[in-house]
Amino acid sequence: MSSPVVKSASPLLAGVGCPVTIYGVGFSAATKVVVDGQTASPDDYGETYLIFSAPKNVGEYAVSLTNGDGYSESFRLSVVEVVKIPARSLPARSQDDYRSALLAMLPRGFAWYKGRDGNWWKLFSAFGKAFAASYSTFRELVSEMSPVKTTSFERWESELGLPKKGLQFSTDSARLSEIYRIARRPGGCTVPYFKGIVALFGADCRIYEYWKDPDEFDGVDFGTEDPNFYWKVVFEFSSGEIFTKIFDCQSECDDFLREWSRDNIEALLDLMKPAHTKLVFTYTNSLKNRMLLATESGIQLVTENDGKILTEGT
Repeated sequence: MSSPVVKSASPLLAGVGCPVTIYGVGFSAATKVVVDGQTASPDDYGETYLIFSAPKNVGEYAVSLTNGDGYSESFRLSVVEVVKIPARSLPARSQDDYRSALLAMLPRGFAWYKGRDGNWWKLFSAFGKAFAASYSTFRELVSEMSPVKTTSFERWESELGLPKKGLQFSTDSARLSEIYRIARRPGGCTVPYFKGIVALFGADCRIYEYWKDPDEFDGVDFGTEDPNFYWKVVFEFSSGEIFTKIFDCQSECDDFLREWSRDNIEALLDLMKPAHTKLVFTYTNSLKNRMLLATESGIQLVTENDGKILTEGT
């Protein structure tokens, strides 16, 4: 396992809850992001980049990258309100600036007299005023095209489908933050995009692509298919999501003893996935050494983690 080489990471500046991109070489599924001691799952990564979400609170954070073999690299992350993120802006230009530049291009000589009472001064003053007005319009356009500096909230919100149903923003700063967050969000056929779809259902998941993480597909029967077109969504379910069947004399022999699923999410992802890809769903949980006990009071799920009954039903 080779350690990644970070080319640009410190210092980092990001808006609250916005994507943070680290550039380098050698990122893999084993590369983990730790923010102030808490592991943050990468939203996406490739050989030369890794993306994770900034914390949702303003402040200074210690961030480190690890890959499980002792490698670690640390840097600082500054999380600020979106309005405080510096954005590229064009310098202001006035009529005087353009007139001076035009006059400076004239050759020397009596015919090219540049005094304030001369014709060249008057002519280039008119040119300068027109150039300054055009440049001011262009400069405003560049500013409004930035989701950091725009004041055209309605136009941006219309373009991005905001505000989302059920969301209300009490201040312009909050509206700008949501515009910036949605505008920078990766879309299309990306891991962050599909994670965002799952999040709409109040769920969390891990997503793997075979070409990035072939080890995550052990046991998958690809048949004659190209495995590079496969990707997998992993859900972690709680004990409360396990459906246990009570068998009687009328039960079918091929009925499941236990089952769990998130059919609504599966159906939507199946509908939205790229047509040329194959999607696999996996369910896991953190409970170990599980066993079901049938008691007088019902079904009990017991683990050897702590020896306690976790769920009980009738």
